[in-house]
Amino acid sequence: MPQPFSSARFPKDSPSFFYVRIDAQGYYTFANTYYQKHFAHLATTFTGAHFLSHLLADDAPICRQALDYCMHHPENVQAVTLRKPAADGTCHYVHWNFFAAHNNAGETACIGYDITPFSVVADEHKATLQKLDAVLNSTNESFYLLDKDMKVLSFSRGAKNASKRYYDVDMQEGFDFKQQLLPGTEQEFTSQFAEALQGNATFSENHLVFPTGKEVWFRLTVSPAHSHNGDVFGVALSFVNIDLLKQSERQLKDIARLQSHHVRRPLTNILTLAELMQHENDTVRMAEMLEHLQASAKELDQIVKTIVQKAALLE
Repeated sequence: MPQPFSSARFPKDSPSFFYVRIDAQGYYTFANTYYQKHFAHLATTFTGAHFLSHLLADDAPICRQALDYCMHHPENVQAVTLRKPAADGTCHYVHWNFFAAHNNAGETACIGYDITPFSVVADEHKATLQKLDAVLNSTNESFYLLDKDMKVLSFSRGAKNASKRYYDVDMQEGFDFKQQLLPGTEQEFTSQFAEALQGNATFSENHLVFPTGKEVWFRLTVSPAHSHNGDVFGVALSFVNIDLLKQSERQLKDIARLQSHHVRRPLTNILTLAELMQHENDTVRMAEMLEHLQASAKELDQIVKTIVQKAALLE
């Protein structure tokens, strides 16, 4: 049977851990030198003061519950994290282990260590993740993070909406992404996925026809997802709807075709007729040429108007 955690096993004057003892009413009966120096801004002496007087109000119930637990369960250790006001107005985060002191006074001993640096890093990490989520969820682009078995680890709001719109799927973590591959795309995607696991990113543009009947052009980026030590632990996907881009490309091709082929014929006619009219003296022939010239000019004018209308759609 394991022995209860005893204060006798812990060096009370530790230079790196806090050690205090509290009686049944919550008053300090002892505080080691390290604790007194670390929190000298809170009190000149701690013995005889109430433990809760040096905590933030929100943490008081947590501390009281831990003390009561130790009184009724002397064989167990109660772990809690509490905050103490710092000299600069911020907070010290201290992780405490409460346990029965096993003496005649019925005291509770507490061993604690300052985890403020870790809490600050955790808060910064949380803030970074919140900012990242805000960025990912503020766009209609679809982002997925997959593990090596193509299971979804996380996804953006755009991905969730797209899965519902195009596949009628309620995206969830753990979803098997292979189920969302369309017929005819499996081989190419599997190849891109394997490339990403080898550390290489690939790009492709695909015209997809979904089970819901929607047809959309997407640009797909398949990239390796690296852990903090540089190892590839999964694959990141980015789907961007490029329907408007493809529509613009088609319009530009139409404009180029109109300019290179349709404009050339009436323009050539006009230039040829103008050249002939310079040397023509027959009034009947001149009238016929003028009629043809006007017809070619009208044709050219109509083509120019069409080009202008298509160009306006690109703005």
